[in-house]
Amino acid sequence: MAKLIFCLVTENIITDTSTNLISAINIVERLQGAVIPGIKPLLYLLLQWNKETSFDQPERFTFKIRIKYPTLGYLDSPVGIIDAEIPADKSNLRFVSRIEGMPLREVGVTEFEIKQKINEGWKKVGSFPVEVRITP
Repeated sequence: MAKLIFCLVTENIITDTSTNLISAINIVERLQGAVIPGIKPLLYLLLQWNKETSFDQPERFTFKIRIKYPTLGYLDSPVGIIDAEIPADKSNLRFVSRIEGMPLREVGVTEFEIKQKINEGWKKVGSFPVEVRITP
């Protein structure tokens, strides 16, 4: 089973085409809007998964991304349900999700939650909190 190593929410991501290294630009810890509800036009969610099985075999897994609001909970369908595979010759998988039109529904800590499918259920394996404020 693959293991989530980290997840980040950023305003931009740049991938170096010659080295395939990635730069996360402006990691988001706080979002501010003039009014709530509002919209954040564009965010990126960056995930790093590591293989936990043999290096010579591919590792398949399924995960989903949900947005959890402070008091409203889960209002929207998952940002995505992803069937992923770490190839046999690789030890990890980097996943980038482009989130367009992120709803700012209420003030407080909004959580980007990652759940992995294990057997027939879903287990929370990571999250990234973002504080939402009204701009004074």
